[in-house]
Amino acid sequence: MSAGRGQPTGTRLNARKWYSYKLFLLILPFMALVFLFSYFPLHGWAYAFFDYRPPFQLKDCEFVGFKWFVSLISNASKRKQIVQVLINTFAMSGLGILFSWLPMAFAILLSEIKNAVYKKTVQTITTLPHFISWVLVYSLAFSLLASSGAVNRFIHPEPPAGAGCRTAADASHFPALHGAPAAQKSFPGVWL
Repeated sequence: MSAGRGQPTGTRLNARKWYSYKLFLLILPFMALVFLFSYFPLHGWAYAFFDYRPPFQLKDCEFVGFKWFVSLISNASKRKQIVQVLINTFAMSGLGILFSWLPMAFAILLSEIKNAVYKKTVQTITTLPHFISWVLVYSLAFSLLASSGAVNRFIHPEPPAGAGCRTAADASHFPALHGAPAAQKSFPGVWL
């Protein structure tokens, strides 16, 4: 009647079952979060198949099927934009994967610094940008590097009359790459 260490078989099974229930109860909150944030929002996909007008409920809107999907691929310029968005997405993802080891390497190198004040200063300076919005970073970089920005004003306090500063938005940013004549080959930020 007994199995193992002198415990009845039914008692061991009940203990094992109770342990399994405890483990399930431990993961239950996480399963609820996954459902709440991963599966529950999927009902919003239904909006893609209706001609939705915001003040109305979905059931009061006309069902249009694949109309919006067909409109995405029927126009050549929209197809070109979709391809560009996919290329940008894969490029950003690839760059993220390619350089994902750098923060770890930086942390290892930083841990070798003996001067605690210098180490904390570097940690603070390198961590601070993570708390700033990318919109703010873009705005700051654009205002500094624009043709009328602080960097170009510093490089050329008084530009020649009628001249403009080359910027990254200029199609001939790197004239050597765009087949410009040798007389016009210059570096970015140089007045022409």
